[in-house]
Amino acid sequence: MENIELKEGRAKFFLPMSNEFFRSDGKLEPAWLPIFYNPYSSINRDLTVLGIKAFSSLFRKIENFIEPLAGSCVRTIRVVLENDDIEINGYANDISKDAVEYCVKNISLNGLEEKIKVMNEEANFFLHFLLKKGIKQDAVDIDPYGSPINFLDSASKAISNNGLLFVTATDIGTLMGKYKDTSLRRYGSHVYKTDYGREIAARVLIYSVIRAFSSNEKNAYPLFTYYHEHFLKTGFLIKKEKQANKIGFLCIDSNSGYPFDKVILGKDGFKSECSNYIGPIWLGELWNRDFLLKVEDFYRKGKENYSIKLEKDINTMLAESEIENPFYYHIDKIASKLKKNVPKFEKIEEELKKLGYASSRTHFDAKGIKTNAPYDIVFNVIKSL
Repeated sequence: MENIELKEGRAKFFLPMSNEFFRSDGKLEPAWLPIFYNPYSSINRDLTVLGIKAFSSLFRKIENFIEPLAGSCVRTIRVVLENDDIEINGYANDISKDAVEYCVKNISLNGLEEKIKVMNEEANFFLHFLLKKGIKQDAVDIDPYGSPINFLDSASKAISNNGLLFVTATDIGTLMGKYKDTSLRRYGSHVYKTDYGREIAARVLIYSVIRAFSSNEKNAYPLFTYYHEHFLKTGFLIKKEKQANKIGFLCIDSNSGYPFDKVILGKDGFKSECSNYIGPIWLGELWNRDFLLKVEDFYRKGKENYSIKLEKDINTMLAESEIENPFYYHIDKIASKLKKNVPKFEKIEEELKKLGYASSRTHFDAKGIKTNAPYDIVFNVIKSL
């Protein structure tokens, strides 16, 4: 095993490397590394850096960045290096002694010994320790291997008022309802497999964050939601105040499998026709459009540091953020039901526009369409093409 030097964004870092860490298909398996680093999640770390820039510009300046599950510390190093105009301090932690050893090496390699402090503790203990020490936790990034649910209570107690929270989940199957009992037990939502499951997964995750923070009299307002291959990442503005309730249920038509109505908790009464449902989930906006525009602006200013794919995804999210509908339609699945060839997206969009409906692509699924048109309209448009 040898140390190799890598680069991500503006950060340089060492990793232990050996042939035994590669799968038979030649791809690196992050879980086999003695310290955790996922090269396929660099786009996730891009969004942390860009999110802090956007938040500091739109809301308030971030002074301290907190990473309780730091691995090799690449994220914290990037946040401090690539936000040098903001002057951020980093507090990183990992339960692995080997990881902390590499964090120290990597921080030194980037000359950030005075800017980043590292601890070797359990993640929840770390957050409580900083809180007890009076260290202001302006921005916290929770990015575990699997579910973030066990870290949300500690984060809700630790994070500052008007703070920035990032939450990542990789247990997408559970969030999408592939394992219904686990979904209910872990996230508190009744959910099952659908053709628009990636967005449902995002709304379940957001609901679980809001629920955890409300128990500590804080509210989490979604700033952005992003799906990419193996993870979901969400960003929130945290405030000590009550928010308008946008938690509820989607009423699902048993024939089409798509929602035909929604029920907002505390606002709408029980609907007998809503016997087949998904929820509770977040039914509000997935993106704060002003925040997303700031992210786009900062991406353009420093695009050499970020994933090329992110540019296209940001533009798609901006388009879908204008459509108020808590799910998307899967074009291929509807065409298959009709036993038709899949029409071109542009043709569907054109026909929907003629009928007075807005539509866009969705970053959740290349075969999905986001629109405010009801199912029967989308069905008939695809049928006619």
